[in-house]
Amino acid sequence: MAKKKKAFNVIIYRTKHKSQPWRVDMDDPGGGPIVSLQERYVSAWSAKRGALRKIDATTSGGSPGKPWGYGGGYCWYTPKGQIIEFTKVGGK
Repeated sequence: MAKKKKAFNVIIYRTKHKSQPWRVDMDDPGGGPIVSLQERYVSAWSAKRGALRKIDATTSGGSPGKPWGYGGGYCWYTPKGQIIEFTKVGGK
């Protein structure tokens, strides 16, 4: 059987900054370190968009996806074919 690929984790969390409170960490499967993006974002949606641009992600159909809360049945993928899982910590 083929080896199952593990998910690429993107963690979006709220900080105590007033004007740009959202930060992004990316965890590639395996033993490597967690990568923190240096940018801060105004909203969780813009943080997700920034992470997807940094990864150069696409959906299963090859097109960019929908907003954060959209449940349209598509998944985001890295160029290597790993599925991307999002975790939002803190905030509304």
